[in-house]
Formats: sequence, C-alpha cells, structure tokens
Amino acid sequence: MRRRVLPSLVLLGGFAAAAGLYAWGGDTYFALRQAAGLKPFPPFLDLHNVMAAVACWHDGVDVYVTNPCDALGRVHVYSPVWLRLPAWFGQPGLTLMLGVALALAAIAAMLVLPVPDGRIGRGLLLAAAVSPDTVFALERANVDVLIFIVVAAAVPLLAGGMAARAVAYGLFLAMGLLKFYPLVLLGLLVRERPRAALLLGLAAAALAALALLPLAGEIARALANILLLPAFSGTFGAHQLPQGVALLLPGQMLVPVLLGAALGAMALAGAVRLAADAALGEALGGLPRRHADLLLVGAVLMVGCFVAGESVEYRAIFLLLVLPALLHLARGKVLARGFMATAAGIVWLMWDPLVRRVVARLAPAAGDFPALPGLALWTLREVLWWGVMTVLAGLVAGVLRQRRPL
Repeated sequence: MRRRVLPSLVLLGGFAAAAGLYAWGGDTYFALRQAAGLKPFPPFLDLHNVMAAVACWHDGVDVYVTNPCDALGRVHVYSPVWLRLPAWFGQPGLTLMLGVALALAAIAAMLVLPVPDGRIGRGLLLAAAVSPDTVFALERANVDVLIFIVVAAAVPLLAGGMAARAVAYGLFLAMGLLKFYPLVLLGLLVRERPRAALLLGLAAAALAALALLPLAGEIARALANILLLPAFSGTFGAHQLPQGVALLLPGQMLVPVLLGAALGAMALAGAVRLAADAALGEALGGLPRRHADLLLVGAVLMVGCFVAGESVEYRAIFLLLVLPALLHLARGKVLARGFMATAAGIVWLMWDPLVRRVVARLAPAAGDFPALPGLALWTLREVLWWGVMTVLAGLVAGVLRQRRPL
C-alpha cells in the first residue's frame, strides 16, 4: 500500500508546496515559473478560460469571436456543451477552489494505477507521475485533467458486470461531449458480445446526436478557432515530424510527404507485426485485468490523438495509464527489453519539456528554428513519439485479439 500511494503522495507534496508559494510566497511562485522558461501566468489558466467563456456567453457575448471575460482574450475552442452550464459556473471567485479540487482529484485518481514490481519499474512510474507534463496539466487545470479523472474512475467499472460497463461507456460518452476526442473510447465496445455492442453503440450514437447535432454550427466555429502551433513547439502529433522537415527544407514539398507516408507505413507494419506475434499474444492473455483495461483506455486515447491532430504536451498525462502494463510485460520473457525501452521512452517524453527549456536557455534558438542541440532533442522526441505510438497500437490490437467477448 505504501508503494501504491507513493506517486500520489509525492505529487501531493509538490502541489502543496506550490500552493504555499502562491499563497504566501509573494512573487516567488511567478519567479520559479519564469526560471523554468514559463510565462508568469496565474494557476488554473485553462479552467479560467472555460469559466470565462461560460460567464460571457450568459451575458450575451459571442465567445466564438471575442471573450473579454478571459484574461488573455482567448475565444472558445471547446464543445458548446460547456456554455450550457449554469451561469454561476463562470464566477471568477470559484476558479481557485475548482482548480484545487480538480488537481486533488487527479492526484487521487492515480491510485488506480497498479504498482510495478521491482525498483526500476516503480521508479519509472514515479518519474512519470511527477513529470513536467503531469505538473503542467494540473497547473493549467485543463479539461484533459477532468477527462483523466473520469477515465481513471471508469476503468474499474470495465471489470464489472454489464451494468457497470454500461456506466463506464456512459462516462466515456460524457467526456466526449465535452472535448470530442474521448469518443474514440467507445471503440472498446468491440469487446462486448455483438448484441450488447450494437445496443450500447446505438444508445451512445443516439445520445451524442441529441446533444451535438443541434449544436453543429457552434461546434464548427469552435473547431475553426483551434490554432495549430509551430512544429518546434511543445505539441505532438503524427504531422509534427514531416511538418518540421518541411520547414527545414523549404521548397522540397515532396520530401515531407514521402517521409509522412513512410512513417505511417512503417508504424502500421510494426503494429500489425507486434499484434500478430503468437508469444506476445500469450503474454498479453496473462495480463491482469486492471493492467489490460488501463492499457486499452490509455493507448486508444493516445494513439487516437496522435493520428487525428495536434496535442499540447500536457495530454501526455494519459501515458500514465499504459505504464503499468508495459512494466508488467517488461518482466516477462517476450520482448522484455523492448517494453522496458518503451516505458523509459514514455518517461523521457514526459520530461522532455523541461529538458528542452534548459537546452534552449543554454543554446538559444536561431530565428524560427532551434539551435543544433535543440534540433537534435526535437528529432529524438519525434522519433520516440512514433515508436511509442507504434508499440501502443500493436498492443491494443493484440489485447483485443486475445480477449473473448465480455
């Protein structure tokens, strides 16, 4: 039990220290942010953005065009369902309380993660739990934190009876109505018996249609407000490496296109080969149920986001869900070193923002491009993302191939 609560306790201690600095440390909190290469924003900035949109929308402001209630003037980019929340949700005085509650709930949600055997496994899980990506998510109080909490709460339900699993799928649907991408988790219905999968799928589709179709026009406006960040920023996605190459080789448009096609083909081939490995299939069949469910949920979310578009670095918090299964497999006889390397790669990716900022201070960027050390780190990061996503896609396919209908 002590090992199980250690990641949450360490993160809770860090959160309490940050809260103390913010409340009683004067400008120390903002000075530390600047020292880490971050702008001196107050905490829970993304939660403030959603709440500000709700406040202005209830005042009759078109928040898809302007949002004077937001400290940075950010327009609404989330689901219009948020704007249908009661007006009191937009009260600025609630931001700090709700942000703290969200962070504490996320720290508690990490207790769902099984503790790996062995010091190396426990060390990697702890390093990921307290990584800059995790801290960034909690400090921003992004909607992804709420999704992490709800998804973590839903995972134990997947091991229950039909009623419990239906509640889990309902939670996935609810999160999808708030930020769209969790809808990919409804793909886990393929594990159900055909009749149950059909009925649950139809129910989910009907509820989604009732909630979203009347808001289709607003959804299109929200999606149009999402701005793509530069390739060398902290975002990740399948397009990042080809896009960066296109910037480095202006006028050579064929090169990034061929690179993107080659990367996609190699990833697909690697995932298929991994899923078809008979020895690995036996190992996956022996995964404890909690490990397998966490792997499926975390991997489906991450691979879906990686392929579909661009994600800010704090969305890597969902990689915490896949680490227990990877570390469990790393103690077996099949591809053990590969799974340990994948787990270590995940930890590196979750610490990459801090490493990148330190290197950027030592070797400042030249114009729009990182200096050579920064460029080398960026290349390593992009290659790691492709490798990790290939392994996760193969494991998802492998687990689904081994599991009988529930």
